[in-house]
Amino acid sequence: MEEDIAAHVKGREHKLLVALVRAYRYEGPKVHEHVAKCEAEILATAVKNGDRKKPIEEEEKKGDRKKPIEEEEVIMILATRSKPHLPQNLWQVHH
Repeated sequence: MEEDIAAHVKGREHKLLVALVRAYRYEGPKVHEHVAKCEAEILATAVKNGDRKKPIEEEEKKGDRKKPIEEEEVIMILATRSKPHLPQNLWQVHH
């Protein structure tokens, strides 16, 4: 499947789809609350800024400088986190 995706999908979706079929995903029930909260902020920023030319940027807590969030970070979160972990990311965004 990975080879088919690599051959037929182009653009930004290519990296994410290849990572999803290739990645090792922890499937245990344990969720680290602190990690989920940090990753929720990254995902929320990426979604909020999705229509920008460079969508994955976040404001640093100290000062006005912009700290880039690497696209690979978002892909890693989506491709490797467990089924219980990903909903926890969404919950953290809304609470």
